[in-house]
Amino acid sequence: YQAKDIIELFIKAQNTLDDAGMVDLARQCDYSLGTWYRSIDQLDLSITHYRKAIAYFKTSGQLTLVNLSKNRLGLSYWNQQKLDLALSTFLETLDSANHLNQTRLIQILYNNIALVHRDKGDLTQAEKYFFRVFEELNFNTFEESEVEFQAALSKHSKSDSLSRSIGNLALIYMNTGQLSRAEFLLKQRIAFEDRTNDKQSIAQSQTNLASLYMKSNQYDQALPLLNQSLEAFEQLDSKWWLSLTHYNLAITYKDLGLDQMARTHFEKSLEMRSAENNPKGRINSLFELAILNNNNTYLEEAEQLATLHKKNITLSKIAEHRAREAVKEKKYTKAQQHINDAKQFIENKHYHRKQLELAILSAKLYQDTQQHDMAISTLKHVLKTKHLSIARQNLNKALNTLAFSYFKTDQLPLAKQTIEQALTETTQLLQFTSHSKTRQQLSLHLEASLSLYALIATEDNDSINAL
Repeated sequence: YQAKDIIELFIKAQNTLDDAGMVDLARQCDYSLGTWYRSIDQLDLSITHYRKAIAYFKTSGQLTLVNLSKNRLGLSYWNQQKLDLALSTFLETLDSANHLNQTRLIQILYNNIALVHRDKGDLTQAEKYFFRVFEELNFNTFEESEVEFQAALSKHSKSDSLSRSIGNLALIYMNTGQLSRAEFLLKQRIAFEDRTNDKQSIAQSQTNLASLYMKSNQYDQALPLLNQSLEAFEQLDSKWWLSLTHYNLAITYKDLGLDQMARTHFEKSLEMRSAENNPKGRINSLFELAILNNNNTYLEEAEQLATLHKKNITLSKIAEHRAREAVKEKKYTKAQQHINDAKQFIENKHYHRKQLELAILSAKLYQDTQQHDMAISTLKHVLKTKHLSIARQNLNKALNTLAFSYFKTDQLPLAKQTIEQALTETTQLLQFTSHSKTRQQLSLHLEASLSLYALIATEDNDSINAL
């Protein structure tokens, strides 16, 4: 069955139950409809049905069902990136679940609260709540050897739940740059699932480990894992994960400059992602193919779907793409308008990496038009953000750009200080990067920083450092 067919069946069942006066079962259909609408990203409808279910369960005194429904409502808010609303919903539900001693739901809520904090960029709080999950599960074997870790995990009565939480904690470590800890946890999860012979979970964990290597630009490590996952998902006929793996392979090949390989995998991912069942995935595949093939038809479809499903991050990317095209044509006013549109789409959101990218683009535009004070103001504002650890690979670009504008406005001490920070960032990143192409790109950033430092030092009559 397609999700839309299941939704139609639930609607028919609900109408029949309402007509028969079986209100309790009819409202349980609202809970199910909320879940299915959420699965196809029709989040407003999902929220409407969850609220109807909650209102009835409250009136009828079924407080455990109220909490289950409110947890799902919070997930729909989370999918809409209404993070503060999602967080308040989860915390309110947690208080009630503790009162009713809903142990399993409490574990789920701690996990969901951690995920919201992660998306808000508050990774310390995210880690704290993930550890609350482990406290609930009575598991604290994190600093032991691999053998002891595996033994403790295997003996645990809820090892499946524990395994999933370990995977989530690994993603937090990944985003905070603690790559060795993230790698250890993901490998332990794969080893555990390998012993239980859970092929689906093994393939999913391999995909997550590949994502870690992709984030750290270790594509030589990511590719074998993605190809193993692809083979497993093909055997399991797991369409959603198969489409994601094709997409990740495409991103990897694109980053390696292998456009034809990337195109093939983007096209395969698009074939599996319908507007009805996986609109978010389809939007992503359409956008990447539109940029790769310079295909305006794909771009327009991506924009229509993103508008329909309120995917502001994609709408921001589309506006950014149009800004870059306008810059190529030297239409600077039009480019700035597109940049402003891109910023507006993610205003008051927690897309720190994208906000930094847009600030760099805007600053470079100001530099092209000799407005260096505006470039400085734009970059200083975004660099105040406290969660830039998750956007580290662009941080050195921002610092290089800022240093250049300080140099052009004769603020040499600030220019020197900023370029030194950029050199430190790039050098540290090189230590975590093994793939030759990525190291080459980082080396180019390093050369750009050193060249700019030489110019600044020369201007400052510091011939020794210039040399």
